[in-house]
Amino acid sequence: MVKKELFNFYNIDILSVYQNNPDKFEVYTDNFEGRISIRDDYFATLLPENRIYLNIQFGFRTKKDGELALAVYLPDLKKSTSDEQTKWHGFLIKDYSIFEQDDERFHLFFNRYISCDWEIENGVLSKIKSVVSEINALTEMTLSNSLFKNEDDVYLIFPSAENDHKYQDAHVRVYGFLIDGLQKETIKEIAKSNNIKLHIDSDKTIDALEKILPKELHNDIIKPFRKVSKKRGPATHNTRKPAIKFPAFSKFNTDMNEIFKSLKLLKAFIENTTNISAEVCMKRKNRLEMLPKFDLDREKEIQPNYSISKFNEIVGKTIEKVEFGFQKIKEHHPNNELAFLHFADGSIISISIVSNSIQLCETNIQDFAKCLSLKFYLNFVPPLIKNNLEDKK
Repeated sequence: MVKKELFNFYNIDILSVYQNNPDKFEVYTDNFEGRISIRDDYFATLLPENRIYLNIQFGFRTKKDGELALAVYLPDLKKSTSDEQTKWHGFLIKDYSIFEQDDERFHLFFNRYISCDWEIENGVLSKIKSVVSEINALTEMTLSNSLFKNEDDVYLIFPSAENDHKYQDAHVRVYGFLIDGLQKETIKEIAKSNNIKLHIDSDKTIDALEKILPKELHNDIIKPFRKVSKKRGPATHNTRKPAIKFPAFSKFNTDMNEIFKSLKLLKAFIENTTNISAEVCMKRKNRLEMLPKFDLDREKEIQPNYSISKFNEIVGKTIEKVEFGFQKIKEHHPNNELAFLHFADGSIISISIVSNSIQLCETNIQDFAKCLSLKFYLNFVPPLIKNNLEDKK
């Protein structure tokens, strides 16, 4: 039995209130869950007194007529402003007898987020996003470019109503994300690594992708993509016939599971082509993204006499041993880490930190942040080079 203080149920049409304002809100939906949130860039434009807090998580509840409702986690809704809560009043469902008693989709949401059963798998759109990210990491690390333009799953949504128009509209977004998003230059690079000569500039992206795949993979990888292209057709070509009732949610879920299987096969094909796993590439990509960035505007400030310039001395050297720990400090000095790099030719470089923090002890916090300076202090010990005394005689 669902506790009333945890959930309210709302007509799914409430989603259109937010989906019609994509410049302000993000609406994410998947097989058994969803979320409505305010966009960060829109939030930043609002005056402090007009700012909206909105981050509402929901699941889906199936009605006996096959339509879906939102099962909204009430603590999230109650954190939003009164104006936002008012929007939901007209969509509230008070009669719980209209719902199916045995609702697998709702049970998945409830068990995962309320009962904390984290063994429940993510929805299919989340899994598609993950495998697209893996494929992009794989091609970026090995071929210097992503296969897909985008990775963000806000482009993908489940149908918001049980009719054929909403089913077609959902496929339009998949088409834009996965098919329009395929990059021919990367496809050419994959072909080049397989010694395949390609002329695909005038080809559609699906046709271009098919040309680099072994024939035994054409059906399993390309067929689900072509299905997406076909299903989105009525929504993008000419005038559509009037909408009819259609099991849009379940049919779309089946289609997306086929796409997910297709993408996994595509990932495996590229792994075999590059001889590198997507897992290794993802780890490297994530580490690269965590690297600090240089301020290139200050590059000219670095002078040859600066301590940091001594890093040039270690180019081409082989590190033989590393020592690291904490620097022995004088009283009242800051606690600093220290490292020594010992090279095969006998040279050593020490890396420590110097700062002006002691001089700023009496400074207020705002000025302290502006004036604080933390710098590498490098000391390079050159190798001991023997003189050839015989040559000097």
